[in-house]
Amino acid sequence: MLNRRHPIDIIQAIPKRYKESHKGTYGRLLIIAGSRRYTGAATLMVEAALRAGVGMVTVVATHDTAQVIRIRAPEAIVVEAPESNGGFDKAAISTIRECAHDMNVTAVGIGPGLGALKSATDFYDGIDELIRECTWPVLIDADAMAPLYERCVRQPLDDHRLVFTPHPKEFLTMVNQTELKKKIEMCWSRARPFDKPLYIKQMAALSAQAMAYGSPRQEMKGWLRRGLAMCYLA
Repeated sequence: MLNRRHPIDIIQAIPKRYKESHKGTYGRLLIIAGSRRYTGAATLMVEAALRAGVGMVTVVATHDTAQVIRIRAPEAIVVEAPESNGGFDKAAISTIRECAHDMNVTAVGIGPGLGALKSATDFYDGIDELIRECTWPVLIDADAMAPLYERCVRQPLDDHRLVFTPHPKEFLTMVNQTELKKKIEMCWSRARPFDKPLYIKQMAALSAQAMAYGSPRQEMKGWLRRGLAMCYLA
């Protein structure tokens, strides 16, 4: 199923705010992002989530990224992760797992600014295992897409909790191609085998999902309620 999203569709899908509510009513999002070299991408993801109306945002980040986020977004909960050469270390998996449990998260976003990791195989194996253990929706972006796409194709999940959001160049890296021809057909063909949504970010963003559950607007509302507003806004 291919859909074109219009900004009005997104605005209309954002859940209404009720008087008898609190910040926990509007999603508890865990973000895993950043490195010594790429602090900005993680910061932008945190800010996008907060501006979109996510109630509670927790970010697990490397030290340098954490320092920037504490200044730019003081309302976010910031947890520093074990690192190696300025990037996430495999030992960070236990920190991520602990945060997810303690904060009772309802959604996860991972990828922006992670960069090339020294212990990438062990780290992404740990993330993959954590995703399979839990029931949250997960937005996968930037540096996390290629390794997690590979694992998802190799051992598919049986539900629709994962969303991949590449721009055209990231999409080519993710699917191990060098040229983007007939992008609509390619987007559709790559979403089909592993039955997960793909959102290619460009001037007119493309979305592809092999099996849709409900209407596009209902689909967005479900994600937005659980704290993944930046899935459509970032």
